[in-house]
Amino acid sequence: MLLGSRFPPDRRVEWEVIALAGAGHRVTVLCRRQEGQPAEETYRDLARVVRVNSFLYPLYSAASFGTNFIHCFWKRHLRRTAVKESAQAIHVHDLSHARTAVHVARQLGIRSVVDLHEYLPGQISQILLHKASIRLNPAARWIYNLKRWKKNQAWCLEHTDAAITICEEAKQLYCKTYGIDPAKIELL
Repeated sequence: MLLGSRFPPDRRVEWEVIALAGAGHRVTVLCRRQEGQPAEETYRDLARVVRVNSFLYPLYSAASFGTNFIHCFWKRHLRRTAVKESAQAIHVHDLSHARTAVHVARQLGIRSVVDLHEYLPGQISQILLHKASIRLNPAARWIYNLKRWKKNQAWCLEHTDAAITICEEAKQLYCKTYGIDPAKIELL
């Protein structure tokens, strides 16, 4: 599972780990390392957590979100971890890292699962509506460009093997907006 933030304490990720491990899957969480956290540990006897140092993370994030949404920092670490773990699938927790995960999964010939627990383009439209500082900054306008994020979401939904969302309304939105087969999207 690729998580662009730190773990723990994300409760949503914890619930997913419990559900996946409970269904018999071997789970590895790849995430950012915070000072004082071990590089690797076992989490509640359910998952292996692999943490990577991320002091250049903001620079990599800006570069990936400003270009093609392929996050070179995570691509390298995800590929290495997936090969080492003999992963059969890559589950990505956020749209911001979905293209990277789908790309790596396709390179390795394994399945990808995109978790769409929120409608990020909707959040971006609200940010743009209320944050004048972003609307006035050309670089921020490009990073938060709603058209680009919708295009990225459409690409990820088209190319992933499966997607997960939290409610029927969200599933219908993705199917209607992007023409995705409803069978490809599961409710969590």
